[in-house]
Amino acid sequence: MTETFEVHSGTLAMMVDGAPVDAGPGDFVLIPPGVVHAFANRGNGPAVFTFGFTPALARESFSKAWRG
Repeated sequence: MTETFEVHSGTLAMMVDGAPVDAGPGDFVLIPPGVVHAFANRGNGPAVFTFGFTPALARESFSKAWRG
């Protein structure tokens, strides 16, 4: 599936296909299917971002984990 990250505030530290990426406010990162990646908030404050994936493929349990 394709995954997207749109950062609204803070910094989202990412590893995309072995390369480090720091995404900040206004940045949009598209991860094509099959590309190995990870993301984390390494800043002192919150990182606010919109995360999407297409097609959804029954990812309801993934979003529940984010809410705690």
